[in-house]
Amino acid sequence: MVINYLNSHTDEVAAKMAQLEAELQFLKSRIQAQIKTIIVPHLGMRRMIIDRNIIMIKSDSNYSEIYLVNNEKILTSKTLKYWQNKLDTDMFIRCHASYLVNKAYIITAQASTRTLTLIESNTALVSRRLSSNICKQLSDQPTCNVKSIFKNQD
Repeated sequence: MVINYLNSHTDEVAAKMAQLEAELQFLKSRIQAQIKTIIVPHLGMRRMIIDRNIIMIKSDSNYSEIYLVNNEKILTSKTLKYWQNKLDTDMFIRCHASYLVNKAYIITAQASTRTLTLIESNTALVSRRLSSNICKQLSDQPTCNVKSIFKNQD
């Protein structure tokens, strides 16, 4: 009797399991969409880094130094252009040929020296050519109080 009952409900259970598996995959994909990561080759290993933990990336020829929020620096053999293509353009700005900066971590912008001050005492240069574009991008940033600081600075 129990065996007959179980056999008759096997299809129902299998269908329910398939539905739950599909829902689980959907939820996993939603979480992945919110948490974006990059894979960084470092010391012979591959390291996964969440993009919002990156303060800035500084170029040094064909190498890049990634500055993280925990005061850690990672040297990679990838170019700044490579990382720029991998990261979200709404979150990061290219302010100079040698710098890619996370907009959320900009504290101040200094027009006289054309520098951005970031958290943990990091600084990034702003190129003359990109200064007006940087000004526009920063004024659109709700968490940043930098408005037209680079205006008329040629």
